[in-house]
Amino acid sequence: MELYFSHSYRDVRVNSYFVNELADCGFRLLADQKSPVWCVAKLERYITELSGFLSVIPRRQAEDGSITYSPYIGHELALARRSGVPRLLFVDDAVLARHRSRFPSDAVPFVADAPARDHRRHAEAIQTFRTRLEQHASRTARRVVDRQATLVAANGKAIAEAADCVRDILTANGFAVTMVRGRQDLAGFEDVGLFESLVASELCVFLLDTRLSAADVLMGMAFAQSIPSIRLQYDRTATTCEPTVSGRLPWSRTADLVGEFEKQLDGFRSGFVEAVSLAASTSATDAVRSIGTTRWTPTPQQLWNYDDPASLRQHVSYLHPNVLDEVERVNRLHGTTLAARSARAQQLEICVELFRQLKRLHFAYELEPQSLSDGEQAIRTPGDIFGSRAATCIDIACLFASLLGAAGLSPVIVLLVDGANGHALAGYRAINAAEWPSTPTKGDLLAAIDVQDLVLFEATGVVESEQPVGAETSEERRLGGRTLDFDTARRAAARLLQSTMHVQAAVDIAAP
Repeated sequence: MELYFSHSYRDVRVNSYFVNELADCGFRLLADQKSPVWCVAKLERYITELSGFLSVIPRRQAEDGSITYSPYIGHELALARRSGVPRLLFVDDAVLARHRSRFPSDAVPFVADAPARDHRRHAEAIQTFRTRLEQHASRTARRVVDRQATLVAANGKAIAEAADCVRDILTANGFAVTMVRGRQDLAGFEDVGLFESLVASELCVFLLDTRLSAADVLMGMAFAQSIPSIRLQYDRTATTCEPTVSGRLPWSRTADLVGEFEKQLDGFRSGFVEAVSLAASTSATDAVRSIGTTRWTPTPQQLWNYDDPASLRQHVSYLHPNVLDEVERVNRLHGTTLAARSARAQQLEICVELFRQLKRLHFAYELEPQSLSDGEQAIRTPGDIFGSRAATCIDIACLFASLLGAAGLSPVIVLLVDGANGHALAGYRAINAAEWPSTPTKGDLLAAIDVQDLVLFEATGVVESEQPVGAETSEERRLGGRTLDFDTARRAAARLLQSTMHVQAAVDIAAP
């Protein structure tokens, strides 16, 4: 009994509870390894190929403070409901109370802070689900011809050129491609062979115009059959080519389309991973944490040699679009440019507001990935962080250095080590701060903090984590809704400096 496991990566504790509840039922849970690419075609493929659909849906907080849930999990649920596969849904009771009409009547509630309180109800729901899976064991799966793709393109010169590029990429990846051009479309509705090609395809690709055409109708036919599809929507006003939650990819430039399509195809072919193997020795907590760690391949420019702390400056970007957007957001909130504020109190206000604004994005904390080679650490760009909504401590420290520098402050990153463990704090040197040694000691840093020459804080306070990351406490994380307020983040940074960890370096980003 292989199940599609739909869940929020960051809710490790809740996911672990339900995985343990399923331990004796003979299920194999398969999930989409977290990655920067949202590939709906892969989700469509696995929802129809696996025995059933299991979803754990926790609450999220919208920017206005209201209770909501992940739109991505919502879309996975919509795909499962459309395909008709057996399903089992566990939904946070607050989400279910607020959004009851969005969920089917068989959704089972749980209490986020104490899911085991309804253990008996959950166990009964799991047993009922297992019985239903056994009754549907003879369900006939769609017969697919491996590496067969159908490419449907609407009319238009730009679309025709893009279709040729997409066909070449598919062919280079071993697909046999059936091409349907816009001028062929009217006859296509009565072409049984074309319908059979759609149904038998491992993957369909649709290049759509801004106006409805026969290509949209063919796409609807594939959609009704739950056929995995990549949908490329031509839009002259599009400035990027990033997938929407529903999977549509708007594009205006062929080069952008080609780059994103290659990512989508790679995501489609990467497959799911087994989230929990009941024969494995790993714990449920370790398994769900592993599946929630983003899979990505850093470029050589994203690798940092941690024996060369000063080279962190290469991973700080004052001019990155995401950085400039966040600084401009704070500018608008305050009605003036941040760089125009020079007093120490104003500098602190800038830092606090940037901290508060990042919290609204609900980034998730991720453990440091294994180094690709000895002495190297991969660091995400601001675009990677905003795209994946996840960051490690060094990622978020570099992001804060970028934001503070773009806002006119003098950013600092402090690196601490204790054996094989390391941690990064972010901050800035205040205006008119006294000079400090080229290699400041822990005492130098604490003295600078005491006289407010240095403002240092736990940068991971803006990312959500169920467990402490630095020197904050579990209770401080809980009270902050998995994050920290700025004052707590400053106290946590001071505690870490006062701990047994050693200062490896204090990198003054603005220094020559």
